Amino acid sequence: METTDLWQMIIVFILGGIFAFFLVSVLPLISQLKKTARQLEITAVTLDRVLQNEFKALLSRGEKVLGEVESISPMVKDQLNHISTKAGRFALSGISNHLVRAFALWFLKKAWRKVRRKDRQESY
Repeated sequence: METTDLWQMIIVFILGGIFAFFLVSVLPLISQLKKTARQLEITAVTLDRVLQNEFKALLSRGEKVLGEVESISPMVKDQLNHISTKAGRFALSGISNHLVRAFALWFLKKAWRKVRRKDRQESY
């Protein structure tokens, strides 16, 4: 055998190996990509259907609810105008103690945070 025949056989063997590797690894990958593309297409169609049908229905219902809320607020304002001053004072007298306590605790918490922050900065 000559050396050129030997090199030709080596080249054919290498090319055959590459072709076999291509058949074994790339072709299943292509079929998997086709399946994935098909699933993505089905997902896109389903999403489009959901957006076109159900989402539009939700938006129209939300618009109706918003219209109802807008029509309710003048009624609430009108009803609040009819509350007497005596009834308002009575209601606020029960709530005022809780409001004062909540405000005092909030103020103390903020002051404590500032004091701790100054202490930490001085310690560094």
